[in-house]
Amino acid sequence: MSDQKPNPFVAKAQKLQQEKQTETPAVVDTPKVEETTQTTTPAPEEAITEETTTTESTPAETPKETPKSETNVAPFQFMTGQAAAKAEQAEEAARESRQKEAFKFRIGDKERGQDFHITFLDGEMREERLDTVAYHKHNFKMNGQFQSMLCLAVMGRDCPLCQHPSIKSANMHWGATIIRHDPYTTKDGKVIPWRKQLFEFKTSTRTLLTKLAESCGGSLVNKTFSVSRDDSKTSPAVGTMFIPMADDAVMAHPVIGKNLLSLTEEDLLPLVYEEAIAVPTDEEIRKILPDGGATVVNPGTEGAPGKSDVF
Repeated sequence: MSDQKPNPFVAKAQKLQQEKQTETPAVVDTPKVEETTQTTTPAPEEAITEETTTTESTPAETPKETPKSETNVAPFQFMTGQAAAKAEQAEEAARESRQKEAFKFRIGDKERGQDFHITFLDGEMREERLDTVAYHKHNFKMNGQFQSMLCLAVMGRDCPLCQHPSIKSANMHWGATIIRHDPYTTKDGKVIPWRKQLFEFKTSTRTLLTKLAESCGGSLVNKTFSVSRDDSKTSPAVGTMFIPMADDAVMAHPVIGKNLLSLTEEDLLPLVYEEAIAVPTDEEIRKILPDGGATVVNPGTEGAPGKSDVF
């Protein structure tokens, strides 16, 4: 006997069909258009990908001794025996993490003004807060390119990015799992009707999603939204306008309804975030930093983000 759980969207479609069959022919006033929930233009620090991060020099201060770490050492230090073996294992684990990293949902500059449809697979209100995975990331500009890397302190390791003089403290990020409904065509011509992606966001978007969850009965799970991004230069790449779609409109949609009805129990599970959010390797960090990560100042508390973080 199978323990597989039924697709909730199948039951929803059946319920809507029954309601249509039993409804009376009485004239019903045309419902008002649902109010559009829209954010105000977020402050520059809330932009996720397009934000221009200005590097600042840390005031001169007495250099502190940098704690040694077997898994995060300066390039000029040599390792042997167990230290070398542990470092190699940590590097290999981080490299595997990068390979498993999930694709992120984002609306590019050329896609501003377009509508995208997404369905959340997690995100419930618990104790008056939106319960999604949270972590710290460093967003910075180095060598003319924007970089976004997980803070290694989250993993209980010394973080060269926290300790580098030209990189600001890590910022809080949150992650959720979505089904993206616009089809995608691969290089070999195969059409992918939907994709499961990481929805990574910061404070302004979290505030908006919290209000949406409250208006949707305390949960974003299995809720579908039409999402678009405004023309503001610093607008979050995950979108600035989220319009909830009614159940009947969702199931009647020729693309969204078909996608949702095709989902399996495994498809409906959120991402495994320990795999979906990549841990940077020491090699990747050294390649980005101009001095190979050898220069570190003002190290934060071990196992936690820098002490200057403000949430």
